Amino acid sequence: MSDSSNQHKKFDAHAFAKKLCADKNVSLSSSIQFREGWKGIFETFIQEIGDYSIRIEEATDEYRFMYIEVDLRQTTMAKKIYYQILRAKDTSLQTCAHCGGEKRANEKLFCPICTENAAELKTTGTWLDEF
Repeated sequence: MSDSSNQHKKFDAHAFAKKLCADKNVSLSSSIQFREGWKGIFETFIQEIGDYSIRIEEATDEYRFMYIEVDLRQTTMAKKIYYQILRAKDTSLQTCAHCGGEKRANEKLFCPICTENAAELKTTGTWLDEF
């Protein structure tokens, strides 16, 4: 007998980020928490900024887009890093946070299909998921 909650393994964004940053100049705080659908966005972000000495203080989907906050005290590449932060934000607005598929920027966190299947996915993509 298998429990349906075990079928969907919880995505650990911090462990994913830690693995990506293992051979980079990027250090991480413990405030890395975003949905699995956006792991490709974060991976691209790390590929682009991985050579710069920075600390990622936060990466979250709390604001319905990928919000990344960094400490730039050890680098002179702020303009390039902020460009990549804005690029990640813009991409996340067009990407479903659950499946990684394309969505319109004016839609909530999920694409129409994931929104329709929210009960099956056991997530709504809203603040209600915190409870």
